[in-house]
Amino acid sequence: MSVNWSKLPDVIAVGLLAWAFASVARRSYAPVSTHWMTGWALIVVHFAAMIFAPVPGMLGTGATAIGVLALVWAGLLFTRASVPFKEQISSRLMLVLLLVIYTLYVGAVMLGAPGVVLDGAAILLGLGPLILTLVISPGFKHVLRWVTVSIAFLLGIVLLVIQNRPGGSDMALNATLFAVYLGCSIH
Repeated sequence: MSVNWSKLPDVIAVGLLAWAFASVARRSYAPVSTHWMTGWALIVVHFAAMIFAPVPGMLGTGATAIGVLALVWAGLLFTRASVPFKEQISSRLMLVLLLVIYTLYVGAVMLGAPGVVLDGAAILLGLGPLILTLVISPGFKHVLRWVTVSIAFLLGIVLLVIQNRPGGSDMALNATLFAVYLGCSIH
């Protein structure tokens, strides 16, 4: 078993950072604190999972999938914490939709799903947020909602172009993480 213990200092450092954030958030609680705290906990999960990523077989693949998904979920929660219209039902639905679709896509890539499954997941990722926005809240026109929709739509197109090429799954995961954290930084 080839475990990568070099990630342990990262787990400890980010764990301490999350603990410090939790202690500050407890004293001056804000509604966004839960999203931030959960995001930091997911970053800890990412580093902990990556300790086991080099292990051959299903354990290593599962650990890598958990590590990547934890990063994606953290980015989506960090973004959600910065959304100024959290009370909107469409905002809650958008978070759930993005969590489900990104999980589906990353899971499909990590499990080496056939091209048709990847294509379907990429199309869902690109069109899901757009459809939700147009159907659920057609009068809601906040620029950050359209940033989220645009990033997901463009990501869907990029994924359709690159995911089925040789080495495309690595590029697809990188593009996915880039899109999530680009949206996070814009928010």
